Amino acid sequence: MSRFVRFSFLAGFVLGVAQFILVLSSGSIVAGLFWGIVPAWFWATHIKLKQEQTVSQIEGVASYAVVMYGGVLALLGVLCIISSIVFVVADPEIIQAAMEQQPNYDDFSDEELESFTKILEVVPSIMPLITLAVCLQSVAYISYGLAVVRNYSR
Repeated sequence: MSRFVRFSFLAGFVLGVAQFILVLSSGSIVAGLFWGIVPAWFWATHIKLKQEQTVSQIEGVASYAVVMYGGVLALLGVLCIISSIVFVVADPEIIQAAMEQQPNYDDFSDEELESFTKILEVVPSIMPLITLAVCLQSVAYISYGLAVVRNYSR
């Protein structure tokens, strides 16, 4: 196994477990079980690739799904990059002024507007971290998934 595949496994596994924990902490058991499949797949295929065994048919099919999900994450990563640039360039006052021009702006309560203002203060500082995590996860899912596909199609 190459160093890049090992790095892809480690990054994908750690980010998959982190995403699994975040989904479970939100209280959704069904979604938590769904997101728990990805780290389990990473671990099961890693052990088989490490021992140079062929992966099973279900793991091979799951690797195609992981590669497709990695592609969707790559598109989301592009949107995160664009959003990061927008949040760096645009002033929060410009976004606030654009919101005030919306016809449903008066429907928001003071508490909701205060929460939105707090979010606008925090998002520019954490958006690069979110972008890095999404892009790293997409690269890890695609590269490790393709390594498993290569093993599956032998």
